[in-house]
Amino acid sequence: LQQIQVSPPNQSLAKGTGGQVQATGIYSDGSSQPLTTQVTWNSSAPAQVAVSNADGTQGQLSALSEGTATITASLGGIEGTASVTTT
Repeated sequence: LQQIQVSPPNQSLAKGTGGQVQATGIYSDGSSQPLTTQVTWNSSAPAQVAVSNADGTQGQLSALSEGTATITASLGGIEGTASVTTT
């Protein structure tokens, strides 16, 4: 695994709504594989935007209050990020 891409890279959510991020692993041979259910998700501002690691809802976002959060997907020391803004 060389890189993790999180999509969409930027999104805006209305307060009180939900969203979704997905992770794709990019490998040295150029191949890619979905990793949404395998990565560990983290939010830099969980009071603004929470992200789920629960089985069946991995990558699900909850827009809790106005602000911007960086959502990180990590696996094996590799990380990918996306920005989510709540309005």
